[in-house]
Amino acid sequence: FVARHVPGTDAWRVRLEGYCTGHVANVQKVQNRLKAAEATFARAWDLWDAGEDEAGLLSKARLFDLNASLRWVQRH
Repeated sequence: FVARHVPGTDAWRVRLEGYCTGHVANVQKVQNRLKAAEATFARAWDLWDAGEDEAGLLSKARLFDLNASLRWVQRH
């Protein structure tokens, strides 16, 4: 919700929404809602890829880290 209302271009808001959605997926993982987290991460990556971050403010590595954490929990 918040990402959709920040100042900037539409492409920036989409990228930011993807970043935020990745964090929502992490919350679902912590709640042990692994199927939901997996689906939410898929949405996060779609949004990330559809958006832009010209200033380079957001870390793709952070999303990879959160997603890897989900994958680790799914295997153990």
